[in-house]
Parts: sequence; structure tokens; C-alpha cells
Amino acid sequence: MKTLSVLAVMAVVTAAPSAASTRESLVFGRAAMERCFQLAQGKERSPAAIDTCTVALDTFNMTSDERAGTLVNRGIIRMLAKQPVNANLDFDAALEIDPNLAEAWLNKGVNDFRIGDSASALRYADRALALHTNRPAVAYYVRGLANEDTGNLRAAYNDLQSARRIEPQWQDPSAQLARYQVRKN
Repeated sequence: MKTLSVLAVMAVVTAAPSAASTRESLVFGRAAMERCFQLAQGKERSPAAIDTCTVALDTFNMTSDERAGTLVNRGIIRMLAKQPVNANLDFDAALEIDPNLAEAWLNKGVNDFRIGDSASALRYADRALALHTNRPAVAYYVRGLANEDTGNLRAAYNDLQSARRIEPQWQDPSAQLARYQVRKN
């Protein structure tokens, strides 16, 4: 498995909480849901961060979009905490709620790449792109790394080029592309 900087992209594919009812009795649960989002965005990986998300899921009467987003966020935290099985359980639970949730597919792809399952990472990155993920550069980046892992160097190069073109300020795709040597036939 490649030891490339996929970790640097984790927080950018979090699922933002959407607006819902703000009844007084649910303030704590809403705060936990919003905190879960912030923790995932901040790349937190502690047991306390996972607990915050679990409290939100257990105590707040969420809309289905909020529940799916919170599951994705807890999955990100679990992935960062090196709990890939539990992370995938959260991503799968989010996808049961909304099978078209691009960020769940994308994070599932990142998670699978991190554990060495490049074939699955490719499928999930493809799905995230088809569903118009909020972070297509990340999807192309993961797909590029997975393509390289499976030996498809031309596709890997093209995907990394796409990631760099979409987010030119993000250095990881350029760093990966620097390893390539392009020859004209």
C-alpha cells in the first residue's frame, strides 16, 4: 500500500449539518451535531470526538439529511482514529439513508484506499464523481492513487492532473505528479 498523503484531505469532505427545528429541549443534541461536524473538519480522532457524534445521533431528533451527514462525520473521525471497519459502518449507514450522498461514497473510497483496497476505492471515487461530490479534486486524487496502485498509470496521471486543475492551490496532486515522467512515443 502507498503511504501517500490521503490523510490531508479528510476534513475537506465532511458533511455540513443542515438547518432543522431548534426546540429548547434539543439544544444539546443540535450542539453535539454541530460539534461533530467541527471535529471532523478539524481532523480530530479522539474517543471523545467519536462520543460527541454518538451523543448527537442518540439524543437529537434529526432530519434524515442531518443524520446521514452526522454519520459521515463520525465515520471520518473513526477513519482518522484508525477504525476503518467502524468508519465503513457509518458510511454505509449514511448511504442507507441516502444512497446518493456523494460525500459518503467519497469517504468510503478514501477509507478503502487507506486500508489497501484500491479496487473498491476506485469504484467509490467513481460513484462520488458521478453524484457530483462537493470535492471532485479529492475524488480524482483518490482515484489517481488507486489507479496507480492497480497499475493503470495513464489513468492515474490523468486523474492527478484533473485534481491539480480543479484545486491548483492544493499541493498534494502536484507532489504526486512530480514522481511521473512523461515520454512522447
